[in-house]
Amino acid sequence: MKRLAIIISVIPLIFSACMERPEAGFITSDIVVEVGEPVYFTNNSFDAVSFEWDFGDGSLTDEPNPIHYYDASGTFSITLSAWSKNDYKVLSAIETKKSLVKTENSPQQNNT
Repeated sequence: MKRLAIIISVIPLIFSACMERPEAGFITSDIVVEVGEPVYFTNNSFDAVSFEWDFGDGSLTDEPNPIHYYDASGTFSITLSAWSKNDYKVLSAIETKKSLVKTENSPQQNNT
């Protein structure tokens, strides 16, 4: 009876180990850009089928490899969350990939 209880308690651990856990990852075309210039995001996550990007300026998208334009200067924290096909979400405190992009006004904008 004791062995049966041990086996039953181990089964959920075995199944949870078989879940695909996505790993979020990305690179950006530039880390410092002028306001209004495009920033290209290349998603290199694996074991993921859907995504959510937070560009740190109130904009979100679910595109896999988005292009984003910042309309103000500042430093923005970009967050990519990834989900596997079994809807296991990568928690932002554990697996979510974060990066910074800094935008600056162009020299012409500073002189006007």
